[in-house]
Amino acid sequence: MDNQKLRFHARGTALVQDFERLDLGVKKFLGWKYIVNEDGTASFDATGEAAEVPYRAEYVFACKGGDLWPADLDTARACGVPFDSKFGALAPDPKPAVKAEKVA
Repeated sequence: MDNQKLRFHARGTALVQDFERLDLGVKKFLGWKYIVNEDGTASFDATGEAAEVPYRAEYVFACKGGDLWPADLDTARACGVPFDSKFGALAPDPKPAVKAEKVA
């Protein structure tokens, strides 16, 4: 597993550190980007893209704990979790049988 790559999507609001960047002194989270808002505040937005990282126990632990979505079957197998190709997407709400009237 020395050269195995893992691929993850951000899950929920969990911020999982990119440990390779942390080792270099840079704070970055897998699947998130740092945003400075117009009012000067800052936040993190999900990138929607899979982050590729080397196999590391910290990532496997975060995946098993529910803080990362495995982005492919190989990653899910390496982490010992089921693979969900929809990444937990909820089914769309069914359309109402009768259109509701606007209430004045």
